[in-house]
Amino acid sequence: MKTYTYSIHPSNLPKGAEACIVWAMRQWEKASKGRIRFVKAKKADILIQGSEPPDGKLAYWYDLGKGVHSIIFDPEQPWATSWWQRLIGQTPDFRTFALHEIGHVLLSSKHSKDTDSIMNANPTVSSIDSATIQLLPA
Repeated sequence: MKTYTYSIHPSNLPKGAEACIVWAMRQWEKASKGRIRFVKAKKADILIQGSEPPDGKLAYWYDLGKGVHSIIFDPEQPWATSWWQRLIGQTPDFRTFALHEIGHVLLSSKHSKDTDSIMNANPTVSSIDSATIQLLPA
């Protein structure tokens, strides 16, 4: 089982973001059927924070080298982080973007051309599709 450690720096993230990130990690753990595990740690190989992404993107991931990755979310966005915000259609949905960006850490920078894939360049679904599950490490 591959274990990824993560740390969340919530100072620039919206209220409810940490719960969305933990939810997204659990979805990847379930999809991997025990091949992946996430553990919160002070020194981590996935660093998550609010910061301005490049080129006007809402969220972005960087491979920092030596097994360390950074995931950043635009702190200026009015993110939907709760069920009621998603219910009224507030976008963007933080959970969907967290699921997508964590997927980059696990799978690489490739985007899917399938519009129903969480790994599409413009994700609109909030679940991990079966084709993406097949790409997870054995």
